[in-house]
Amino acid sequence: MAGFLLVGLGQPLTRIVALSVGDVSCGEATRLTLGTRPLQMPPPLDVLLRELVSTATVRGTDWLFAGHPGHMTPERLSERLAKLGITNMLSARNATWAALAADTPAVVLAESLGGSVSAAEKWAQAVAAGRDVYAGLVMDDY
Repeated sequence: MAGFLLVGLGQPLTRIVALSVGDVSCGEATRLTLGTRPLQMPPPLDVLLRELVSTATVRGTDWLFAGHPGHMTPERLSERLAKLGITNMLSARNATWAALAADTPAVVLAESLGGSVSAAEKWAQAVAAGRDVYAGLVMDDY
């Protein structure tokens, strides 16, 4: 689940390890709150998230990624993700934000994933600038 939060949703490790049971709603649909608008988790992510909540409850902790004595450290999570082949956390986050900003309005990104609207707008501008440069290069070839 942590890998998806990093690579799929562009969340920083500090935010991932600080997620708590209170950030998850396990009603009819499983929702995760990262920003101001909860995200509905599709299968199989919903099952994984429910398992994290269940494990935290059994352990008597509020943290989805528990450590000792509080939540797991970002460094420890980084080590665990590296064992799965995710070694450059910043590149993973940046690639995710660039991909999401290409197709999603900045305000929706900020509300859904946390962060500021201005940061999301900067990502959208950077991606758009990249497309303009590419389009210009392609047009020069014809």
